[in-house]
Amino acid sequence: MTVVNAGGALSIGANGGIDGGAIVLAADGAFTNNAGASALSPASGNVFTIYSQVAGNATGSLPGDNFGGLIGANYYNDAYNFSARTFATAAPSSINQFVFGYAAT
Repeated sequence: MTVVNAGGALSIGANGGIDGGAIVLAADGAFTNNAGASALSPASGNVFTIYSQVAGNATGSLPGDNFGGLIGANYYNDAYNFSARTFATAAPSSINQFVFGYAAT
């Protein structure tokens, strides 16, 4: 499993990417993908999970993310604990997803 636990915003550069295993990216700020739809390549049978929030405020509003062609389901109201590296609840693990602490209305 690849876990990136950013203490701020998180970006994947134009020539960047992550592959293999399950991929979990967590940003205390916006997530930006400049590498396109192939930036994340989990191993067969695995998925990616991207968590982002407005810096320092998990529930205030949605961050200004740019997923750059990545496709996944939105999952709301599940804040990430950056110290413990865990989610408040168990987000679904069978689909690529974008997770937010913000509770969409």
